[in-house]
Amino acid sequence: MTLFQKTLGGLRPGYYFRELFFGAVYAALFAAIPLLAAQESGAASPFAEILKEFGPVLIGWLVVNTLLYPFARFVLHGVVGFMLGDSILILPLMMSSIGSFVGGYFMWSFAVVMAPIALIYLFFRHSADDRRGGAT
Repeated sequence: MTLFQKTLGGLRPGYYFRELFFGAVYAALFAAIPLLAAQESGAASPFAEILKEFGPVLIGWLVVNTLLYPFARFVLHGVVGFMLGDSILILPLMMSSIGSFVGGYFMWSFAVVMAPIALIYLFFRHSADDRRGGAT
C-alpha cells in the first residue's frame, strides 16, 4: 500500500462521503449564519468585513476543515467507542440530536488539529496489516 492508501484512503468510502456531507453542512452554517444575522439586523456584518480582509484564507480554512472532518470524526468515534464499550445510552431524541450537532460542529471546528491523530493511527494500522499480509 502507498502512503496515500494507508492514510487518506484509510477510511471506507461510504463513511468518508457521509461525514464529508455533514462537514460541508457545518461549513455552510459557519459561513451563512453571520451573514444572515447581519442581513436581518440591517447592520454591517463583521463577518463581511473579515471576509473582505481574509477571504482566501478563510475559504481555504473552510475547505481544509471540511475535507479533514471525516478523519476528526473517526477519532471521536474511536474515543467514544473505547469509553462506552458495549454500553448503550438511551437518551431523548432532542437531547441526542442537539448533542450530536454540537459535537459534530466542535469536531469540524478543530478538524485540522484532530485529523492528524486519525491519519497517524490509520497509517500504523494499515502498515501492521501489510506486515501481517492481511487487509482491513
